[in-house]
Amino acid sequence: MKDFMCHSSLEVRLNPRGNFIVGRNVSGKTAIIAALVLGLGGNPRAIKRHTTLQEFIKKGKDTATIEITLKNTGHLNYEREQYGDHIIVRRCFNATGRSTYEIKSEEGEFISRKEEELDKIVSAFNI
Repeated sequence: MKDFMCHSSLEVRLNPRGNFIVGRNVSGKTAIIAALVLGLGGNPRAIKRHTTLQEFIKKGKDTATIEITLKNTGHLNYEREQYGDHIIVRRCFNATGRSTYEIKSEEGEFISRKEEELDKIVSAFNI
């Protein structure tokens, strides 16, 4: 996450089997969940914290970026021959409400900017 909610820059590595997110009040726990939801194409209203993407941008900044790397192995994979063992999803949005997606292979090769492609990936992973 970059300039997202209360975080200037934060990288979180999640365990594929399960995770607990703990911390003091107002320490940024919700930001991690919100980044996962929004980064994978979810609606801001689903988080029940804000109603627009712009409200998730850190105060004083004009843009926010979320990048999520999905493991693309095992029986739940999506076009592995094209993407490889990981799919990189990057969502950027700005104060004017513009939102863009970049979907890349594990090698960083650009594959798509289409939200429909992200929807297919999320569906294939049963997210």
